[in-house]
Amino acid sequence: MADGTSAAPAIAELLELSHRSEWVAEDPVAHLGASIRASLDALGISWIGDAVSPAGVYEVDVSHDPSLNRRALRLAAWTVIGTIAEASTHVREEHGPGSTVFHVVTGMPDDTTPFATHGHVVLLRFTPTGRSAPAAP
Repeated sequence: MADGTSAAPAIAELLELSHRSEWVAEDPVAHLGASIRASLDALGISWIGDAVSPAGVYEVDVSHDPSLNRRALRLAAWTVIGTIAEASTHVREEHGPGSTVFHVVTGMPDDTTPFATHGHVVLLRFTPTGRSAPAAP
């Protein structure tokens, strides 16, 4: 057994980037929406809708086959995330009443892009078909 301190510098870097003013890129619908929709279509998962919160979080609601088990749902979510992931990405999965939510922070650190460092904050909410998506907090 060991601890996870070897990953701490990369985690700390993404945390520091996420606190920078104007680090979250503008217009996530234009930058991420088509890629997310295409991956959902390929997986047979239905798009319900999207919105951008006042904090800049791109919230995407989808509907999936209720027979998907937790592992299959996670695999589908990571397939979608993989289409928008940048050089550094953190994902937090939460299971709540009626849906599973994946909170994603992804971005390009200073030394990984010829452009300005930037990132995205995305919330992917998966709700089984036939259930109403819970109201966003």
